[in-house]
Amino acid sequence: MEFSISLPKGLSLLRRLPNTLAEHELPPRLIMLLTRLNQHFCYLDEQIRELDKDMASQFAEDDLGTLLLTIPCVGPITASLLLAEMGDGKQYGGSRDFAASVGLVPRQYSTGGRANNLVRKEAFEAAVLLRIARCDSHRGAGQGPH
Repeated sequence: MEFSISLPKGLSLLRRLPNTLAEHELPPRLIMLLTRLNQHFCYLDEQIRELDKDMASQFAEDDLGTLLLTIPCVGPITASLLLAEMGDGKQYGGSRDFAASVGLVPRQYSTGGRANNLVRKEAFEAAVLLRIARCDSHRGAGQGPH
């Protein structure tokens, strides 16, 4: 069923949903369902905010975590994933050994052929974001992408 209501995509819709529901005449059952879903979203959003605060306070107390956060495009989630994977890093002979353990460079036999795909995915996404940011900064300076 269509109600001819134009709504934006994304979080802005969810934050404005109670006002939007009040402005339009909709079936009571639909309003009840959307209100319940919105309340659940608000609950989950608050939980995520609390977890983000906890993670930020943990990094404030951890020298290695704070250092990881200085890497461009590495935020608290990627940094915590890296910390969980590498620990203090003493088990790696060098950066290449770590890169091989997460599958970023050609296989080394020390990994047993098993790479941590989640760390690899996060590292790839951080690299893509860094590349985009660098291209944008070059375009802003009138130099064009490299």
